Amino acid sequence: MTITDEKYLFLPETEPLRQGDILYPVPRFVPINLSQSDYTYSPSGEKSYILSKPWKEIAGKDNVFSTRAVTTSWGIIISQDCDTRNEAVSCCPIETYDALRLLSSRKKMIKIREMQQMNQHRFHLPPNEKIGFSEDMYVEFDVIFQLHGNSLDISKGDLRKGRINNEIYLHFREKIANYFRRYAYDETATMTAEMKQECQNSRAEEEEKLRRKSLP
Repeated sequence: MTITDEKYLFLPETEPLRQGDILYPVPRFVPINLSQSDYTYSPSGEKSYILSKPWKEIAGKDNVFSTRAVTTSWGIIISQDCDTRNEAVSCCPIETYDALRLLSSRKKMIKIREMQQMNQHRFHLPPNEKIGFSEDMYVEFDVIFQLHGNSLDISKGDLRKGRINNEIYLHFREKIANYFRRYAYDETATMTAEMKQECQNSRAEEEEKLRRKSLP
């Protein structure tokens, strides 16, 4: 039976994986550093003879293995529901929203609203002790990692802590869509150099005002 607790749903193990499912603990690889020796290469294919090399020296060779570090992370599924049965399921990490800890209730509300409206790469998730969020959290769309779909489905009883409810999901789905269809746009492209400078100065003043408002 599905249980609703404010902003989250708590699901039976038989419930299929869906976009918006919250997972913990899941492994997340740190970003690949092409200049470091994050790969091992065995020219003969034998484990007894392994060389640690940067990518440019072994790209295209056989018997290459990654030695990337892994961190334990919260994650939320961003793959479409129909894609959660694929070999790879895409997730974004969920991070603690440290900037809200010392703010008053009103300033916290203003900060969350600004993030939801203006920050395309983050999505706020409210605290909930049952799901495991002791404080405000956010989804970071800038980072994507993938989990093996079949093994995730088998392990969902242990890893899935819950799911965002339908009200939040509608906004979450729209935020994902907006993030991935965004494009670079410079509103000052047609301005003169003097107008551009004035615009930059005005923007800096506005950002400073917002920063001061967010201070406890």
